[in-house]
Amino acid sequence: MTTKLRDIFFSLLWLMPFLSFLGGYQLIRVLTHTETVRVPSLIGLHMNEAIKILSADLLNVRILAEKEDSELDEGTILSQNPEAGQLVKTHQSIFLVVTKKPPKVCAPQLRGLTCEQAQTKATQVGITLTSTSLESTFPKDRVIGQSVLPQQEVRHKSFMIYCSEGSTPLRIFPDLKGRTVDEVSAFFAVYSGTVNVQGNRADIIKEQQPRAGTLVDIRKPLTVHVICSPG
Repeated sequence: MTTKLRDIFFSLLWLMPFLSFLGGYQLIRVLTHTETVRVPSLIGLHMNEAIKILSADLLNVRILAEKEDSELDEGTILSQNPEAGQLVKTHQSIFLVVTKKPPKVCAPQLRGLTCEQAQTKATQVGITLTSTSLESTFPKDRVIGQSVLPQQEVRHKSFMIYCSEGSTPLRIFPDLKGRTVDEVSAFFAVYSGTVNVQGNRADIIKEQQPRAGTLVDIRKPLTVHVICSPG
């Protein structure tokens, strides 16, 4: 009986390595086994929403890159890797490309510069200028104003500047009819003008020369002819 027990004991000893191997293999399978999940579609979602979805599926989030976009909300997902629908193991990372707002562009101080200098300065900060010219006492071709004030944000990276045409000696001759000679004489005295009167000076002006709307050069001697008659 003792001999049989001894034989059984030695047989079990021979089986122990094999049984240990099987037990260890099964234990490793249990410990290392991970489930697979299907990657959700994230493109177009905000990062906060994507994190909630991925967390529920036991997936991790990684920001691969950020791209500037002035139209979309910051943090909007533009692309993902792996793509939606692929099977991955839980706790795997999903790499995302998301949007960020471009840095604010503020208007530089352009008043007093030449139009060409203003264009150069604006181009250096990524701003496009449009210009219009106005009569002004400023020197010709100087910036006298801008539609966006200095240090204010330029939302569409463009704005308008106003450039001086310089002063012009041309003036539009006014309508004198219905006024008195004394009123007209006082007005044209500023321009060293002479008023020739036909009729009674106490009456009102009925006709005039030059006619209303005529362009006159104030650098030249100005003579105004008027005809007066009772009102």
